[in-house]
Amino acid sequence: MARRACAVTVGFFTPGTVRARNPSTASRSPSPSPSGDGEETIDQRMENGDQNPYLPRMKDLNALMQQAQAMQQKLQDAQAKMAETIAEGSSGGGLVTVVLKGAGEITSVKIDDSLMVPGDTEILADLIVAAHADAKRRLDVVNADLMREAAGPLAGMNIPGMPKLF
Repeated sequence: MARRACAVTVGFFTPGTVRARNPSTASRSPSPSPSGDGEETIDQRMENGDQNPYLPRMKDLNALMQQAQAMQQKLQDAQAKMAETIAEGSSGGGLVTVVLKGAGEITSVKIDDSLMVPGDTEILADLIVAAHADAKRRLDVVNADLMREAAGPLAGMNIPGMPKLF
């Protein structure tokens, strides 16, 4: 009894991608794509002699990976800019000024001499807190703008598993 050579190719699980290939049917013209979009199935690419029938899909994956790497680089650049960002906030008509850098670290506090009255520390404390809040709000606005600029079309999207950066 003679054995007949038969190869089975398995593609992505769409109709028409799993078929037995028989040498006697190799001369037939390939059937149209099951999806109807004009793209050849993996089986058709193999019948046409392609060395790697998955190559078109891998090219798409490579393009996607390059886009992801570019996005990652933009986000890293934005984070570096954020670390160097400086914001100034004031209260009491400029009597207290607080300067913040990066993620909110205080770099300087300026207090007008007229507030240095013994026994009147509560007002001074309130003005310092208010100046810090003002500087933090301004810093957050600048940082959010930097992240929106870096994220491009993804800005404002709530993607599961991604940190809420902007």
